[in-house]
Amino acid sequence: MSVLQRALRRDLKSRAAQFVAVGVTVVLCVAMFGATFDAFANLTASYQGMYTRYAMADLISVGGDTSAIASQGRKQAGVAHADTRAVGETAMRVDGHRQLARIVGMPPDGEPSVNQVMVLSGSNLDPTRNDQVLVEQHLAGARQLVPGDVIEVATNTGWEALTVAGIVASPEYLWPARSRQEAIVPFDQWGVLFANEKVVATLPVTEVQHEAMFVYTDNPPANLDQRLHDLALGLGAVSTQTLADQPSEATLSEDLNGFGEMSVAFPLMFLVAAGLGLAVVLGRMIAQQRGQIGVLRANGFSRRTVRRHYVAYGYIIGTAGSVIGVVLGSLSAASITRLYTAAISVPVTVVEVRPTTIIAGLLMGPLAGVIAAWLPARRAAAVSPAQVMRGEVTVSVGHRSLVERLIPPLRRLPIRWRSALRGLGRSPRRTLSTIVGVTIATTLVLVSWGMIDTVQILLQRQFVDVQHQDAQVAFLAPIPADKVSSTVSVTGVAKAEPELDASVAIVNGDNRYATSLVGLRTDTTMHSFLSPDGVHLTLPEHGLLLGSSLRKLLDVRVGDTVTVDAGGGRIVSEKVAGFVDEPLGTFGYASLATVADLTGVDAANPPVSTALVTFTPGADRTAVIDRLNAVTGVAAVMDAHALYDLAQSMMGLFYAFVGVMVVLGAIMAFALIFTTMTTNVSERSVELAALRTLGMPQGRVSRLITAENLLLVTAGLVPGLILGSYGAAAAMASFSSDLFQFNLQMRPTTVLFTALAILAVGWLSQWPAVRSIGRIDLATVVRERAS
Repeated sequence: MSVLQRALRRDLKSRAAQFVAVGVTVVLCVAMFGATFDAFANLTASYQGMYTRYAMADLISVGGDTSAIASQGRKQAGVAHADTRAVGETAMRVDGHRQLARIVGMPPDGEPSVNQVMVLSGSNLDPTRNDQVLVEQHLAGARQLVPGDVIEVATNTGWEALTVAGIVASPEYLWPARSRQEAIVPFDQWGVLFANEKVVATLPVTEVQHEAMFVYTDNPPANLDQRLHDLALGLGAVSTQTLADQPSEATLSEDLNGFGEMSVAFPLMFLVAAGLGLAVVLGRMIAQQRGQIGVLRANGFSRRTVRRHYVAYGYIIGTAGSVIGVVLGSLSAASITRLYTAAISVPVTVVEVRPTTIIAGLLMGPLAGVIAAWLPARRAAAVSPAQVMRGEVTVSVGHRSLVERLIPPLRRLPIRWRSALRGLGRSPRRTLSTIVGVTIATTLVLVSWGMIDTVQILLQRQFVDVQHQDAQVAFLAPIPADKVSSTVSVTGVAKAEPELDASVAIVNGDNRYATSLVGLRTDTTMHSFLSPDGVHLTLPEHGLLLGSSLRKLLDVRVGDTVTVDAGGGRIVSEKVAGFVDEPLGTFGYASLATVADLTGVDAANPPVSTALVTFTPGADRTAVIDRLNAVTGVAAVMDAHALYDLAQSMMGLFYAFVGVMVVLGAIMAFALIFTTMTTNVSERSVELAALRTLGMPQGRVSRLITAENLLLVTAGLVPGLILGSYGAAAAMASFSSDLFQFNLQMRPTTVLFTALAILAVGWLSQWPAVRSIGRIDLATVVRERAS
């Protein structure tokens, strides 16, 4: 074993705690990258596997002459399959429980060429029977349905009994979103059924929409979406929807894309922190070993050899951290993938070990280690043997600290506190490294905590500040608006208002957006309309209030005129009266009369299929809902609080992921500050020993070091809190679209608690270094200094 190899082993052992702290940061970086990046890729592959295997539609057109659209679209280059279907909205009843349901029309054998289903239990539809139904797995799980059970659906002629033939999974409903505007719906209040087209034909015509569906070949022309869109609109379609815009796919992709971006950003923070820690440790070690380096250089060791020796520290620490991190990351990726797919019931789970991820992980640590070690190694190689052998020490002129120059009254502080201030400038590299490290840790913690705050605050805004109804009542058949209150007047209902909805496309020039136009009373108390500036708006008698996302999607401003297309030739022009800021969905709002005119019904007293109700304070919610369900003509009642509860429970995985980020941020801060502070104490051992020999108590020396360390942490907090706020806003923006508007909302206490948490971590992490002051052998240090 060579001299340098023995020195390498000796130094790694003597500074084991510091190198282990740096290595742990590398492990966390690589493990986080491998876990999140591979989990992201696994989930994407799982979804795509379902889409490919079961012919998920690449484009769906709604309305118009669907047979002609499918027939002509099938001839387009790049179209592999085309099909048509009818989809109806109704109510269903199981063992006395009522809820809303969507019935998707299927061929008699249940085998369409587009948007097929995966039978999980039971069998597919029997071509000889019209009284069977397939139940989507989320609905089946919520109602505990199994093959052979009987459910009832509301039709034109009353309740019709259907036998459950099978439980199925559908690529179209991997996440059962009712629409892009209603991505979150309780499974026991709305669900999806698949039945013979003849069953859909028994539903009210107003509740059925006809669709043409297309599956593309592997390499379709780039303009195929636009060609089919133009074809469909030319044949009377109201709108078209690409796979990317499909509600389930859009909801899942929104989630995945946000985590995909964080799978790169967060590990990079850890990598920078590891590099800073390693640079600090090596810098101090090289300063202590100047004499040894001089001897090596005087005995013929080249600059390249010395440089390579110190770079080896970074390479070894980085490689060891990467190897462990890759193993942990691969195991974690598989667990995260299975946990996620199980949580949302994806029947196809793809778990792969990707060589590219492993290679990237194995390279991250060594590269970061080598880069971090390069500058200290260059300084080591530049040591002049003659200067070191003469024992020359660079002497600089003392001066006041920058803080004292900026704030003159601090000059009158006791000498021990001025010493702490001036200590910050004694090693600019170490000071800057610590500040940057604390900034990174603070940023990571605040970004994570800010994301949790945003979700909690915006859910509160949606379900408390914007929506005020306690329940939504769906009727079997439309009733006059002026009869709504008397119809649902049961014990426990305080107030009821009519709601008239229409599926529309809002058009401005070439821009088109399909959504629901919600008609309410202009003096409604069931819904508040908040502008992006926080101003309460009033629903106008004429004109529209649009979701704030449409400002950009449609390129419209307040006062502009847009076209509202409800299909079937029902088209009106309305002015944009304002924009509303709502976290979930992008709706259009108008007066009852406006929506009635659009749908061609009596504007003075329009027939409505929905009522919004509030309960009297203290009423038993379950009992009131049961009484409403018992009212003649009521199809189902949706509990608004259940929707709020579902939205909060859905965030469980999100909170878990972000919570892990908070913990890892604290660990990173601990490791970096521990490394820096132990290096600081080691570097100043002679000075501290001198203070001790001059009679300064150990406790006072410890307090000086603690004060200096906490000043460093505080200096890193300020930029960290600023960058954390911007980072949190950027992170939430990655989850935002027309489905979810997650603009950053952060509680003031979050900033305070983050600062206190980082200060606490800083105090704890420097404690081992402070305790080591008491273990300094004064005689040995003085002898070493004298020699």
